Amino acid sequence: MIQEKGLIFDAVTAVGATFAQQTHTGRSLSSAQRAQIRDHCSFFRRMIDSRMSNPSSFQNTTFLFSLQLLAFMELMTDVTGERWNQLIRQLRPLFTRQESHSIATYSFNTSIFKFTRMSYAIHNITFNDKLFIDSTFKEVPESIPKAFGPQEKSPRNHPERIDTLIQMLERWAYLNIRSLKWIRCVREEQACSAFPPYSPSEGIAHEGLQIIDMACAFQQDIINVILQHTEGGPASGTQVGDTMEPYYRWILTGLCRMFAAPEWLSRGWKLPIMPAELSNEQALIILNSAEKSVARVKLEAIFYGTVMSLVGGYLSSAGDRERVIKLLKSVEDRGFAVALAFEADLQHEWGSNKAQP
Repeated sequence: MIQEKGLIFDAVTAVGATFAQQTHTGRSLSSAQRAQIRDHCSFFRRMIDSRMSNPSSFQNTTFLFSLQLLAFMELMTDVTGERWNQLIRQLRPLFTRQESHSIATYSFNTSIFKFTRMSYAIHNITFNDKLFIDSTFKEVPESIPKAFGPQEKSPRNHPERIDTLIQMLERWAYLNIRSLKWIRCVREEQACSAFPPYSPSEGIAHEGLQIIDMACAFQQDIINVILQHTEGGPASGTQVGDTMEPYYRWILTGLCRMFAAPEWLSRGWKLPIMPAELSNEQALIILNSAEKSVARVKLEAIFYGTVMSLVGGYLSSAGDRERVIKLLKSVEDRGFAVALAFEADLQHEWGSNKAQP
């Protein structure tokens, strides 16, 4: 795929140079060399941007691969993560019903398209919450694949385990989108309600109960997969299994966190949430696994930063929080400036929940 003066060549060169600049290797670079890297990265961004408006670009595997490399570059250089956000949002045509024929041009099992699905799902999980808090939030797209239903069989090999993880992330993203829309509907209806106490209309109540029902079934599926990765399970003791386990526990804790909004808690419904002690236990297991895994990865380190930016909020002791900051520092040392945004978000959350000794 890598041909001199081709798009892939420019992508790999830009990301490799950026990685070197952002890590310890880059300390020896001169000002002129740094300027040359910035110019090359800007040129690469313009190349990708110029092809974004053409729908046929998304049917080109070379373009899609280059776009994912650009995504890594943005996570390395942008401390806010906003450029990554804007870039991944532009993948939406791949997943909308109107552009479903685009997906058909790919083998659904190709590695690059799997990674694209994973990136898009993680984006919808991490950024929709921020957009919802933001006053500019209007609407989240219903463009996540809805691969619902119980797991028919246990994944037996690496490709099947990757497929299962992606499907789990997509299911979580889809439920998160529906939950955010439901909360918005409740708030709007409550604002128009003349007589307290507020009670949701039949339609909104039905939607809420349907989301809960789907989340409960999803929660059981996640637990079943986690059991496959624990001691004695078919995926336990393997590097692949050990690497994936933190992600499943992240999904489990994130699903519970989804129902922490007062709009859910005030209804008196039975929700798929964990007691605080169990949430803290899950967060510690994830932290332990992430610490072991991040030591042996490079670009993949960014995924553990994303995981800890959510589950770190469940950790209450000063010692555990220091471990999270140290892990995020490891992610930053591997070239990802966006780790600073993860730390800032956690520090803000911890500010309202003082650490225990």
